[in-house]
Amino acid sequence: MKWQEEGYGSRQQAADTLSDLARRLAEGSLTVEGQEVRVPEDGLEYKIKYSDDQAEGELSFKVTWTQ
Repeated sequence: MKWQEEGYGSRQQAADTLSDLARRLAEGSLTVEGQEVRVPEDGLEYKIKYSDDQAEGELSFKVTWTQ
């Protein structure tokens, strides 16, 4: 199953959302659409990706692990 959450707002609102996400990830209390996200303590791979062209830009942060 896949869940996602979206938002729209200012750069500061996006930063606040990322700060809250980081806090909940560190605490082990992360949820997405009400679903608990069980992230292991270690063995994580994470990437920050940035792309930009004349039409739009994208910045993403991705965390993956194997079960």
